[in-house]
Amino acid sequence: MIDGELVNERARAELGTVVWPRSDDDKAAAAANALIELDANSTLPFVEFPVVHQGVYVRLDALIPTSTGYVLRETKSSGFPVEKDDSPGDAEKRHIEDIAIQAWALVGAGVRWSRAELSLINKPFVYPGNGAYQGLLKQLDVTVRVHERLAEVPHWVEGAQAMRTAPMPVVQTGQQCGKPYPCPYIKRCQSWEPPAPDAPLTLLPGSAGKALARKLADQGHVSLTGVTEGALYGKDVALYRRIRKAHIDKSAVLEPAAGEYLRTLPYPRFYFDFESINSAVPLWRGIRPFQQICFQWSCHVEHAPGQFTHAQFLDVTGDDPTERCARSLLAALGDNPLSPIFVFYAQFEDGRLKEMAEMLPALREALFSVRARLIDLLPITKQSYYHPAMVDSFSIKAVLPTISALNYEELVEVKDGETAQMAYMDAALKDAPAERVEDLARKLRQYCRQDTWAMVLLAYYLAGDAAPIDTAESRIY
Repeated sequence: MIDGELVNERARAELGTVVWPRSDDDKAAAAANALIELDANSTLPFVEFPVVHQGVYVRLDALIPTSTGYVLRETKSSGFPVEKDDSPGDAEKRHIEDIAIQAWALVGAGVRWSRAELSLINKPFVYPGNGAYQGLLKQLDVTVRVHERLAEVPHWVEGAQAMRTAPMPVVQTGQQCGKPYPCPYIKRCQSWEPPAPDAPLTLLPGSAGKALARKLADQGHVSLTGVTEGALYGKDVALYRRIRKAHIDKSAVLEPAAGEYLRTLPYPRFYFDFESINSAVPLWRGIRPFQQICFQWSCHVEHAPGQFTHAQFLDVTGDDPTERCARSLLAALGDNPLSPIFVFYAQFEDGRLKEMAEMLPALREALFSVRARLIDLLPITKQSYYHPAMVDSFSIKAVLPTISALNYEELVEVKDGETAQMAYMDAALKDAPAERVEDLARKLRQYCRQDTWAMVLLAYYLAGDAAPIDTAESRIY
């Protein structure tokens, strides 16, 4: 939502002087007033234009006047589609349907339109600074595709209106409940369905696991507990069998391979985590749309078994934090090539370090040395551990409750990566009072520190050792 607001701000700025029709709690009244304003200002672009037609309410991002009729422009915070030869690609079906409904309503309201456009993020754009965002958005002409769908819109409307007064449909929840967006009511619908088996076949992870699950279902199986061990196969067969065993025994399965490997690693050991922001609208000079920019890190350092210190970095000044972030992490992690740096899902940390190296050539060699030391706890966990409560997820927030009482729900306001981004934007990029900035910074530090301590607890558990207690004082960079 924040990205959408920022992108729409840029889209409106590109139009120059615009008319924004006044709002009204009565949508029909607002739409009627907007038509009056449109007649009175026929040479100006309109934004957030409300229309009501046959009981359907829409708001158009922009109506731009031309000699042949209005251009209907819909702005999305999605990337502009490009083919391999750099020619414009095809728009997403849901975006075309969105504009088709708007176009149908606009015609019903008596307004003539001549062209339909999607205004999308031009991903190669590099922000030159000083508010010069020209080129951030790129328009894709979708007039033909919208005309192709217009005849269908009345049927969509009729079906939607009929559904409002019809009994609750008898439909099994499934993949359709997450496309194109997760449905917020899925748990309510699932509560009406018969209880699922304790270990449904869908627990088998990955595309190969799902394919195997379909084959087993075709054979009449409904639960992994009713499948023989020999019926499970594939490159991840050890994982499949571990999941099956955990659900049969109703307890965790921990195999010794992880502990055997972890005990070979030297000290000091580093447990490291980034927090980053990837705004659709670049915030600093030299940044591309959606580019991940790290504004925070946390690191627990284990100097010897059970002996910890903690270091952290957070920049909420509103300036580009990249160089300060890079230099501080290099100072904290040292240059010992044998000292392991534990992360969870190394693809993320490795990607951020690589991007920093590209942005900061003087630090490239040092940052690449850090990349070479990363040890990913995710595959180590998948190769040795499973608990029935994890269901089908190996995220650290799914694993952690099965091995520890450490609880993210007890955190206030900042509980995950998404809320961390929101807190950062409020603290660094808005005109928040100093007390609010200080409060958000404290919550961000608490959350990121908990992330790295969670990795400590996981590594100790996998090694078969008793959990330590986090009493380390923190050094702030």
